[in-house]
Amino acid sequence: MNYEKNDVHSVIPYNIKSIRILHCMTQKELSVLINVSEATISHYESGTRTPDIETMIAIADIFDVSVDFLINHNTDKNKSEFDGK
Repeated sequence: MNYEKNDVHSVIPYNIKSIRILHCMTQKELSVLINVSEATISHYESGTRTPDIETMIAIADIFDVSVDFLINHNTDKNKSEFDGK
């Protein structure tokens, strides 16, 4: 997926997928924790749907990050945090 530099709607999918994978969690596991379908997680990660604020808070809580981290449009910074740099 290509991300436009300042497009928060393309950054959210990247950040959700990246942090889920970083925590070795499947889409199914995350879907159970936030009470949505596995297909919904897939839509969030592909960018065809955007989670509402309550869902963003739930995802942030599960991974112990801020909502700001999930919506941060500075993908270079987020990539380095995911890579442990």
